[in-house]
Amino acid sequence: MRRNLPALSEEMLDRGMIRETAPDEAVEKVAREIVRARATGKEVVAVSSVHRISEALAERVHDLHVEKMGREGQASSMSM
Repeated sequence: MRRNLPALSEEMLDRGMIRETAPDEAVEKVAREIVRARATGKEVVAVSSVHRISEALAERVHDLHVEKMGREGQASSMSM
């Protein structure tokens, strides 16, 4: 059965699979979740249809990683 996109979007919002929030707040929250997950050996996938949010998220994850691991941690994680 094929469902229309607006109905699926609403269902995903209701289930908490899609979050509506301010871009800055979303970037910060998701970036922290990614860094926390990586510290335990897990990977997190975050998807945004807005290119500038994706770029901001990548930059924030990098900054948080450097804050947490220092410059040495950055070099060792890049060699993987």
